[in-house]
Amino acid sequence: MAFIKKGILGGFTGLVGSVVGSKFRNKYVIRSVPDTTERPPTPAQELHLAKFNLAAKFLRAIKPVISLAYQSDGRASSRNLAMKQIIEEAIIGEYPDFAIDYKSVQVSKGNLGDTYAMAAAPEGAAIRFRWKPDVYGEYNAADKAILVAYDPSIRRLHLGIATALRSDGTALLELADFSGAEMETWLTFISPDARRSAFSAYTGKVTVG
Repeated sequence: MAFIKKGILGGFTGLVGSVVGSKFRNKYVIRSVPDTTERPPTPAQELHLAKFNLAAKFLRAIKPVISLAYQSDGRASSRNLAMKQIIEEAIIGEYPDFAIDYKSVQVSKGNLGDTYAMAAAPEGAAIRFRWKPDVYGEYNAADKAILVAYDPSIRRLHLGIATALRSDGTALLELADFSGAEMETWLTFISPDARRSAFSAYTGKVTVG
């Protein structure tokens, strides 16, 4: 792998001859095209690929919240860290019938103070989120609540961003377009400058009224 600083054509993405160009953390990267093989995948490779594809499909659906609230560790991207967490901790079942265990998914992760006593419940065509409004020490009253609801049947995500502060203790996520849907829900917080995130809390499956 190599990084391109300056070249005849500058950085590029895509396949050119025997190299592939891509952009990572605002740098252009080139890699050689991997050798093709006719050998069939091993059972372990098939198992990993099935988990990878399932996690990748789910991550595409929840990309907005991952981009917003999943802190990078400086070595791997937020997406790659989220992918690793899902594959290692949030896939259940036996091959080939794997499924996402939503209660084990972290839709955000960081070093912001966590919040306790989180819950979600239907309230008309909306979901009411509640939490303990801790506002001392590392808990900033101005931290912004992120309300997350995901409909697995259509792989559609709905977010409530900065509709409430940590000190409020409650917030409402309007879901008029999801009447009757069973939503998987999470709650998390980001700092006022959006540079730090908390670990998300799974708040259950909620049927929208």
